[in-house]
Amino acid sequence: MKNIFFTCLILSLTLYSCSNDYDNKSTEILNSSKLNPTIDSADISDNQIQVEKMNKDIEKSIANNNELINIIGCWTGKLNNELLNISITNISDKIAHGYSINNGKFSKLEGWLKTEDNINYAFEMSQEDNKDNNGYFEFVINLENIKLSGSWEPFAGGESAKVFSLCKSRFKYQANSGTYPEASKRKYTNDEISEFDRNELQCIKNEIYAKHGYSFKDDSLSLHFTKFDWYFPVNLDVRHLLTDIEIANLEAIQQ
Repeated sequence: MKNIFFTCLILSLTLYSCSNDYDNKSTEILNSSKLNPTIDSADISDNQIQVEKMNKDIEKSIANNNELINIIGCWTGKLNNELLNISITNISDKIAHGYSINNGKFSKLEGWLKTEDNINYAFEMSQEDNKDNNGYFEFVINLENIKLSGSWEPFAGGESAKVFSLCKSRFKYQANSGTYPEASKRKYTNDEISEFDRNELQCIKNEIYAKHGYSFKDDSLSLHFTKFDWYFPVNLDVRHLLTDIEIANLEAIQQ
């Protein structure tokens, strides 16, 4: 694998409040027939199962007080106008394992790491199974400022390298987040639902999914939720994570 020399750029996520002119006509909310609080594990997407399995490796490393505990975990930030999540799940004998999620696309990652000062750790990791976007990541994790900075380049070439800077993050479901927090806290009445216009109903739907870390495939939705500090794209399928209240509200909205 060829080496890329890059300048580590630090990008900052700018936080905005939810604007009233947000027009999210597009939605990825699943059909109400699939919103089942007792959804069978066989119905969960294979990639989501892999994500949850690999996240358990992170938990094990934290519990075992791994010496590289400050490196292992989730790193999130902007890749151009999209949100990128790189999770380092396991490190053994200078070989790192993990995954990336970007606009609903999941890839397992594997590669090497090295350090000369135990502060800056250089990684080179290949995407193993993303047929649509095969490439590799080169990045450095700096433990003084807790930043991951680097670039992604496709194997086939023809596309310029994309530069990114990520921050260490830890996803936590927050029912109170979003413009419509009550959608996760109580069931709407039919009268309340009838008072919302179409765009507001779409916003409520998408916010419920965003609260559970859903990585949107729709560019406009992905770009919209990058504005909020509570949003981290860490999941590919969240139907089994929805609360009973959220399921009831989604089904009522879709009727």
